[in-house]
Amino acid sequence: MDGIARARVALKLEQLEAKLKSFLANLRARNPRECVSAMYFAVFHAAEALLCAKGIEASSHKAVASLLALHFVRPGALPRETSAQFSALMAGRHDADYNEAIPFGQEDARAAAASGLPLLAHLLGALEAIEDAPPAQRVRRLMARIAKAVPRGRNRGRAATPKPG
Repeated sequence: MDGIARARVALKLEQLEAKLKSFLANLRARNPRECVSAMYFAVFHAAEALLCAKGIEASSHKAVASLLALHFVRPGALPRETSAQFSALMAGRHDADYNEAIPFGQEDARAAAASGLPLLAHLLGALEAIEDAPPAQRVRRLMARIAKAVPRGRNRGRAATPKPG
């Protein structure tokens, strides 16, 4: 990876870290809509970092999802369910940010974490396998803090599973 790509990946990891911090702060403040949005954007920035590390540019959220599937899911570098999980988080974020008629509760924040944290682990694992990738230890520590902070319980929220259809 060249120096420019490494710097861009490092910036994406900083953005990812900021979104995980936002998730934690909003979890404590009991703002589940913000939690759902922050978790999606954390995953989004991780996906962008992975694409940048391979020299791939995306122009939209849907392009990130498509390129992730094309370059990492189809070849087997990421699990098959990655695309469905990413899409479910994206749909949950869209509802959280734009559909005030849909109520959100702490179970939705819990579901976003239950879906997003394993997805982040896979994305970071793929990123760390790339030579000269910036380290992601700080992000991993934040992920562990979120896993401890998220209340245990049944994950019935929107982000836990893809919507049928």
